Amino acid sequence: MGTLYIIIGRSSVRKSATIRALTGFSSGYGYWLVETIKDGPRRVFIISASPLESLYTFRKHVKAINEADKDSDVLMALHPSDQACGFIEQVQEQNKREIRWVLLGMSQADMPEELRNILPEPDHVRTDSKERPANTIANSIRQLWGWL
Repeated sequence: MGTLYIIIGRSSVRKSATIRALTGFSSGYGYWLVETIKDGPRRVFIISASPLESLYTFRKHVKAINEADKDSDVLMALHPSDQACGFIEQVQEQNKREIRWVLLGMSQADMPEELRNILPEPDHVRTDSKERPANTIANSIRQLWGWL
């Protein structure tokens, strides 16, 4: 089973721009090859925009992840909300993917407690993401995730 990579942050903290800088993928859903240090090229299913605060959008994203190749990794943006907690639980219940995540534009203390409790420790926290270029943020994440 592939890994679920999540970039978490509120609106306008460069989540989507960071995904573009990491992968070159611009919008929507789709597969992209990411070169990794350990495994060479990996297929990554990308959801470039964070789901909005509605059950419809969360369901649409869960459906897309469920339909992704089980061996592919998934990369997505996510807004830190109470609904995000249920979303992650549902994805994990149906997919059992390892979760790796970074937090942009805020500290862990600013996240909903329930969301903090279901996630492992973040790979990276960047509270100043609004002031940093997306490429700088992406370079830090690549090193942590073993991506080239």
